[in-house]
Amino acid sequence: MFKNGYFHVFLGQSASSGAQAVFYFIFAIFLQPGEYGTLSFIIALAGIASIISRFGNNLSVIKFQAKNEKKISSSLNSIVFLFSIIASIILIPINQYASLLTFASTIFFLNTSNLIGLQNYKKFALTHLKRGILILVFPIIFYYIIGFDGILIGISIAYLISGFGFLFKLKFSKEIFLDFKRKDRKSTRLNSSH
Repeated sequence: MFKNGYFHVFLGQSASSGAQAVFYFIFAIFLQPGEYGTLSFIIALAGIASIISRFGNNLSVIKFQAKNEKKISSSLNSIVFLFSIIASIILIPINQYASLLTFASTIFFLNTSNLIGLQNYKKFALTHLKRGILILVFPIIFYYIIGFDGILIGISIAYLISGFGFLFKLKFSKEIFLDFKRKDRKSTRLNSSH
């Protein structure tokens, strides 16, 4: 019934989503309505910036990792990483915590996209489970230590810890980008000939 790691993907996603629902419920109790609205706005702002900085490449990473196209997936990872830094820098004057959360969540989602593409479903589930636990623990701890800002710092730390291993897999070189450009030209020529 649960072939090909679907159970692990389901388990990881469910645990992560459940923990996030509990997170929102807890902070709906602790925060004033205005603070809760501000928290939701900052999280949404970071989420939008993260999605834009990934511009669908996390799905391409899954595809190319599954096809064992290491150079292309490495190029895509590097490009998205750079765009997440740019998005984070743009957000600094708007909200520094949204900036941090944009970078941290992009790292997490790149990590999980690579794990799915590599068909490492158990590690995918454990990564989501880890993030689910940490997203409950760190924001609460930092909220009591720092206050409201601690929630956003705690969320960011949860994402960074859960995606941290991905940072060691990043490779930046001129050849990676040139190879990606060559592959893109080759696929464009193949598509135009049809």
